[in-house]
Amino acid sequence: MKKSLAIALALFSTCAMADNYDEFVKQDLARVVKVQPVTNTRYYTVPRQSCTMVEEVAPAPPPVSGAPIDQNQKRVTERCITYSDREFKQDVIGFNVTFEYQSQLRTVRMNYDPGNTVRIKTVTKVFVIE
Repeated sequence: MKKSLAIALALFSTCAMADNYDEFVKQDLARVVKVQPVTNTRYYTVPRQSCTMVEEVAPAPPPVSGAPIDQNQKRVTERCITYSDREFKQDVIGFNVTFEYQSQLRTVRMNYDPGNTVRIKTVTKVFVIE
């Protein structure tokens, strides 16, 4: 019986505090002093190809009796080498936001850049439930 009465009383006081929530918790604006992006660097392996033109000289075939002597044969070919290269990419994962409120500097990490002001909640009264 005492347990159920304590639970009922706790639920009633919680509901009463929820009704008065707006009286004790206020929203205010604070001036943003500094915003620093927080980044994460990733790298990717990218296949690349390097090609050069190579001139190859093939010896002339031996002359047949009575035929004119041929010059050496020249042939241009392209030779390519494939290799792996790394590319780096930085992703912004958050923002460290420093703001000033009532002459005090505070820093918080946010998922977005808030701009010139940040909305904060202030508590004017604290209840202790025993």
